[in-house]
Parts: sequence; structure tokens; C-alpha cells
Amino acid sequence: MAGPELINHYNLEAKVYHGADGYHAVWTVGGKRVKRQFKSAEEARKAARAALKQIHSGKDGLAIMKPAEMAKVAASIELLKAEGHHDILGAVNEFISAKRTAKGADLAEAAKHWAGSHRGIERISLEDAANDWLKTYKEKWSPSYRNSIEKRLRKVLQSLQIDACDLEYEGVRLFLGEGLKGQASKSKNHYREILRRVVAHCVDRNWIHEKHGLGKLLKNERVDHAAPKTASPAEFAQMLEAADDELLPLIAIQGFCGPRQKEVMRMTWENVWRVPGYIELNADQTKTRQRRLVPRSASLEQWLEPYRQFTGKLWSSSDNVYCHALDDLKKLAGISGRNILRHSYASYRLAVVQDSAKVAFEMGNSPDIVYRHYWDLVTEEEAKGWFSILPRGAKNRIVLAAS
Repeated sequence: MAGPELINHYNLEAKVYHGADGYHAVWTVGGKRVKRQFKSAEEARKAARAALKQIHSGKDGLAIMKPAEMAKVAASIELLKAEGHHDILGAVNEFISAKRTAKGADLAEAAKHWAGSHRGIERISLEDAANDWLKTYKEKWSPSYRNSIEKRLRKVLQSLQIDACDLEYEGVRLFLGEGLKGQASKSKNHYREILRRVVAHCVDRNWIHEKHGLGKLLKNERVDHAAPKTASPAEFAQMLEAADDELLPLIAIQGFCGPRQKEVMRMTWENVWRVPGYIELNADQTKTRQRRLVPRSASLEQWLEPYRQFTGKLWSSSDNVYCHALDDLKKLAGISGRNILRHSYASYRLAVVQDSAKVAFEMGNSPDIVYRHYWDLVTEEEAKGWFSILPRGAKNRIVLAAS
């Protein structure tokens, strides 16, 4: 070979020439000069043509590979096929994803750990597992509580469309962070509670390994509570005076006894009068499913005296009608805030009895929460004013809540 031999493919060109150490083929890829050495001119020509074809078809990476590297690629492909992996690109992508997830750890060791944590675990979708949990417990819940659980659970399942046994730290962390972005800590804790209970149910059913590693992540985060809004005695008196005959008993019972709005709407007149000196909330009427007795103050006795012979439910209209009527009364009194009558009762009652455990029992709450939220919000003098509110024409005197 007297001089370089040109090898052409479309508009691409390579050179083959003879040197002191054998035959050489030279071509350019992406501005980079590639040179390969061969024993014969024919091997050099063959390699040059193959490289030009690869470059023309966009396979620049193959065009710069050395023969030893090409041999390794070929051997790897054969090995994958022998193991039943005919989608070579899919296998490579799966390897890269697994390596990234394992953060560089040895994949064989990671696979052994995964197999150990999933041994004997039945595979079921998280959606089916969560619905099984819901079906198991929902009959024990009130309709309103069940609705709130179902609403939050739908959001969880929309974000975590996986099998229960594949529920892992990073996915849950991402849901609690990005999936609930902008929500308050208290709201996020509601979702944590649902996840805790679903995971516990899955462990019991052998759908998730007991060592799932989610415990710390699902612990409630700290919630900084603002002081609850309360009404003044004058504002409460204005609400009582403005309430119609149907609404008045519920407003009076909420303000003088502190039940939750849903609880008072489930009450009957038998709950009011059956136990002398107390209103009675049965287990099927309370949020906590525990019976409570709350003292009827002397003021409440006078507000309810015209209803002494009433029977049946305290409220026969819909929830929406009650909520709108209550909102109208609050606007009239110039106050706002959810559960303001319950918050007011807790604050004034605690100021009178100075006993958070006693008030907690009456409210169906914990002593810690009652003390933390309601202690020292109002004075004892203000509390006396609250519990001395009487109907027009009644004797104007201080009436403390029953001890």
C-alpha cells in the first residue's frame, strides 16, 4: 500500500494506511480523531466501513469503541439473553434505576435484604389493602368521621399507586412533603394517622413486613396551636336571645356544657333530662365512643325550662340548616371561628373548677390538651359572668356551673 487508502460511506470518510507496526484505520467522530491498529489491510478496511456506517446511523458511541470493549458488549448481550433478558435496553435502564435507588450499594446484597424483608409476604396493592382496612373498621365510626377518613385516604392512594409491600421510606417522605405541600402540620398529622393505621393493618394481615422502617417517619410532627377563639359573656347572651325556639336549646347546651357540634345534633331530650343535674352523651353519640355526663348549670336549667316536656331529637332539620343558622347568630354577635362555643365553655369552665382532668372528661378530650389550650385564657370573674347568663325576666344573679 503506497499511500493512504480512502474509505467512503455517504459523505463520511476514513483512511487506511500501512505503518511500521501494521495497518491502521483512522476516522473522526464528533471532532475527535479515532485510530485503530490491525494485522491486515482487509481488517482495517472492514473496521473503517463499519465505523462509518455506525456514525451515519447515529451510533457514535459504537464507532469509538475499541475491539476489546466491543467484545465485552457482545459478551454482555449474550449473557443477558441467556438469562431470558431479551430487552437489552430495558435491562440496562432497570440496572441504573436499581443502582441509583440503592445509592451505590452492592445490588446483590440489596436484593438479599429485600428478599428477606418480603419473605412470606403476600403481594397485594396498597389500594386493596387500604380498602380492606376501611371495610374492617368503618362501621365503628360516625358518618362524618368516616367521610373525612375516606377523603384523605383517596388522596393517599392517588399518590401511592404501588403494592403494599413496596411501601418504602422515600415514597412516603415525598408524599408527606410534596404531596401535602402547603398543608398545616395538624392536617399532615391526620394523613400520618391514616398511614400508621393502614400499615399496622397490613402487618397484621402479612402484607407488609413488621420491620418496615416507617415508624419515625409516621410520627406526628409538632403542632404550634394558636389560642382558640372565645366569645364574651355579652356575645353569648346576644346569641341566646336571638336564637329561635328550635335553635335555642342547642346553642345553650353547647355554650353551657361544651359538646361538639356533631354530638349535640345527635342528642335527644332524653339525654337532657334522664339523669338529674346532668346532660348525658351516650357512646354512640360521641366522637370518642365513650359515654359522658356533663353538669347542667343552674343557668342552663332556666334556659331549658320551657322544653321540660319535650321528647325526641333536639334537632330534626339537616346539618346544613343548623350550620347556616349558627353562622347567622355568630355574625349577629360579631364573632367568628369554628367550635367557638365549645372553646368558650372549656375556657370558662376551667377558670371556675381549676381542674383540667375534670373538664377533659366533660369534653371528651385529654387533660393535657385541655390544659395546654384553655388554661388561663379567661379570668374567674369572666367565667362567673358566662355562667350567670339568664333568660330575660329571670333573676339576675351569679350562677356558677355545677361542681
